[in-house]
Amino acid sequence: MAEDFESIVKRIIQRTGIDRDELMQRIRQKHDQLAVTLTGAAEMVGKELGSGNKFKRYRKKPVIIRAMRMEKRFTVRTKEGKIYGKAGDYLVIGVKGEKYPVDKEIFEETFEEVA
Repeated sequence: MAEDFESIVKRIIQRTGIDRDELMQRIRQKHDQLAVTLTGAAEMVGKELGSGNKFKRYRKKPVIIRAMRMEKRFTVRTKEGKIYGKAGDYLVIGVKGEKYPVDKEIFEETFEEVA
């Protein structure tokens, strides 16, 4: 079943964050330029803005990991092979016991200490 015009507009706004007035202006321009239905114009604008792409937004689940900041360069053996961390990076032990290095700046932006 085809999606109705308002559903398409809502989907585009939700996935792209575009302002409704700006979106409607783009849809009307496409409608006038190509002499297509408003629904067809909305689908075209949505594809141009990337609302139909396969990428969706996700938020990391709040899980507790164990980590320690390493003072020296270190090596971690993983199922993918050896991975190296540099002095100052964190050695992380994930929820399934997997170990991996995380760059200091990325770690400190991503994680916060819990009690």
